This record gives sequence, structure tokens and C-alpha cells, in this order.
Amino acid sequence: MMRPITHDDDDRAALERARSLAIACTRGVLETDAGAFRVRHVVDPETARILISCDDPDLRDATEHVLCVPDDSFDALRILLDCNDFDGRPERLSDRHLAFHDARREPVWLLAEAVSGKTGEGVWSGDELLAPDPIAGAETSILHRLNRDRSALADLVHALSGTRPLDPTAVSACSIGAHVRATVGVIFFEWPRELTDPSSAPAEVERLLDEHGSES
Repeated sequence: MMRPITHDDDDRAALERARSLAIACTRGVLETDAGAFRVRHVVDPETARILISCDDPDLRDATEHVLCVPDDSFDALRILLDCNDFDGRPERLSDRHLAFHDARREPVWLLAEAVSGKTGEGVWSGDELLAPDPIAGAETSILHRLNRDRSALADLVHALSGTRPLDPTAVSACSIGAHVRATVGVIFFEWPRELTDPSSAPAEVERLLDEHGSES
């Protein structure tokens, strides 16, 4: 007999949707006490910190920060942040950010931690929403496999997301999916199931490529 769906199931599903949104989105609106700013950002899978860049120097005046993704609409995910600003780019994360965004000249950089997050479906702690990714140590190996055959990568993205990217390059991979930079911008697609074991994750991605890489 199938187990009945409970409120706990609904809560877990709502959290998974919020987590996916927090990781998938790389552009958003930063609501602050100094105004609202369009920003570009990436999540560091090793630490779960968020590196944010902005081309408006007025952001430097802000002391309170809420990141809204994908935008500041009513049903957006709103993430309350604890931010530090930098004079220039934090070097360890700058290469990751530049793989997503051409932001070399943007004057304002923030390194943030999620304090809490909320949508219309629930409220969660920062640790629940964004935690260090369990397969972060396997990311380099996974990216190597994804980028070895760009045609197979395009087939995989199409099979799992419905979008076929032109000239794709995988720029990040985590337990729930991967980001691919293409001619239209950055696309996020999810794995069929979450990958939690760093030792087996590269082989699982290889299997997915073999399974979907022969699409016409």
C-alpha cells in the first residue's frame, strides 16, 4: 500500500524547490536599505557562500541585504544575507564567478552567507537552504566528463531540461544539477536524482551522457 502524503512531505518538497531556485539562479535583485539593485551571483559549493557583483556603486551604502531570485516578484525566493564587501574581487571565487558572468569591471563585490530564506510556501534557516554541497570534491571530474564531448552535453541538457544549448560549456556541477554556459546565457538543468556520493557521482554523470548522448 502506498504511504499517504503528509504535511512533512509537502514541507520537504517546498524546501527542495527553494534550494533548487537558490542554486539555479545566477541573477537577481538585491533589496537593501539603500534601494534595489540588479546583481549577478554564484554559490560556492564548498562553503555555500554567495559571491555577488553589481555595477552600481551606490550599493556600497547598503547595510541590510535581501537577495530575491529570480527577481523581486511576489512569489520570489527571498534570502536574508549576512554580507561583507570587498575592494576588488575575492580571488578564490572570482574564477567561478567569471565563468558565469563577464563582470571584471563591476565596482562592487559582496561575499554573503544565507541567514534565512522564505517563499510563499515556507521559511527556512540559511543552513537548510544552502549548505556545503556533498559532491563538491568531485566537481572538477564531473566538469571534465561533461565538457569532453560538447555534442553529448547538448543532448544531455536537452533530455533533462527540454532546452538544447548551442556551444555549451559546463561551468559548475553540484548534487542536484549543473550550470551550462551557452550562446543564450547560463542554463541550469537537474539530474534525474540527487547525487550525494562524491566517489560515484562522476560515473553516474558518465552513465547519463552515455544514455542521452546519442539523441538526434
